[in-house]
Amino acid sequence: MQAKIDTPARRKKLPVATHPVWASIGDARSGLKLGYRKGARGGVWVAKLVLDGARVETTLGASDDAGTVKGLSYRDALTAATGWAEKEKARLAESADEKAKRVATVADAIEAYVETRVARAEREGRDAQTRLARHVLSDTKLATTPVGRVSARALNDWRGRLATTMSPAGTNRLLNDFRAALNAHVAGHWRDLPATVGKEIETGLKALPNAQTARQALLSDSDVRKIVDAAYGVDPDLGALVLVLASTGARFSQAARITVADLQTEAGRVMVPASKKGKGVKQRRHSAVPLGPDTVERLKRLTIGRGGHEALLTRWASRQLAPGKWEHVGRSPWLHSSEMARAWREALTAAGVPHVEPYALRHSSIVRGLRSGVPVRIVAALHDTSSAMIETFYSSHILDMADEIARVALVPMVSAPVTPLAIVA
Repeated sequence: MQAKIDTPARRKKLPVATHPVWASIGDARSGLKLGYRKGARGGVWVAKLVLDGARVETTLGASDDAGTVKGLSYRDALTAATGWAEKEKARLAESADEKAKRVATVADAIEAYVETRVARAEREGRDAQTRLARHVLSDTKLATTPVGRVSARALNDWRGRLATTMSPAGTNRLLNDFRAALNAHVAGHWRDLPATVGKEIETGLKALPNAQTARQALLSDSDVRKIVDAAYGVDPDLGALVLVLASTGARFSQAARITVADLQTEAGRVMVPASKKGKGVKQRRHSAVPLGPDTVERLKRLTIGRGGHEALLTRWASRQLAPGKWEHVGRSPWLHSSEMARAWREALTAAGVPHVEPYALRHSSIVRGLRSGVPVRIVAALHDTSSAMIETFYSSHILDMADEIARVALVPMVSAPVTPLAIVA
């Protein structure tokens, strides 16, 4: 490459091009290259520096191809490129030092955490991003606090400023995200932070006790049936979604990813995709969940004339033509649980059931399994969770199940009184 640009005669042979022809200056570690770009009216010298992932380019000036006094020769261009590179290296080093000296704030830690979380699972990451932006980044006093100066007292003061309308479970989800963001920063920068910062975070962001109880809004089997029927009455698409949520106990994100091929009507079951919760690679990609004949009969209507790769559950997508006037533009899969919020409330009203979140269908499914004597491990597997989580969140129901099972083995411990035979004449 060097031989093509080091003399006017060789450069003259090059074609007119948009991109330069490059030649390295020094060894490969220098990261400096001299370029020559030939245009219709003559050539131009350029330089490029790649250092520690940073890339900068500059135009050095016109070449001496035309024989003008102002044009730079090859040697002049080498000198100019080397001088420019020395200045750029000094500037980049100074910028890196300033960046290193800048104290990372709570907002910086959250930004890094959200980027990692979204890369791992986009939908859950965006949910976490929304929560943290609304409740943490909006609190300027806390967001601008350096991570190294975060104290349990400052975190408790922030908790006192939180909206009082948040449920205990919602508060704990926020605390979990916030704690994870700060701990991730501490793990990567512990040498530059006080040794006590981890303890301060742990104390200040401790989860609320017994919050799981508040989330367990349980529905009777009768109420579940009423909600399913009412959902079909409001919108058949909503009805099919609610039916799947109720009969499988799946999360919305899992139900939305069930395909036509996942419904195995002959086997009377549906293959529910594994959730994207957690960091590791899950051993199973689907859970085989049995369905009742009535449920299979209703759902198999959704498979008629459709490909196995298509989403089983779909809804009408609409666009607004005028205030209060909409038209259907096609069918699409369910994407977010908020899409069912309005119709869900209508279904609850029609069913005469007090307001609960759709997640109550999952809780009710888990409890139904436990009360029916299904082993905890199997209940956990069917609902794509762990036995430990079931034992933590549903311990009272497990004890009820154990009590009922244990009573089967009870035998009388006191001898029954002997009843004398009556002699009939």
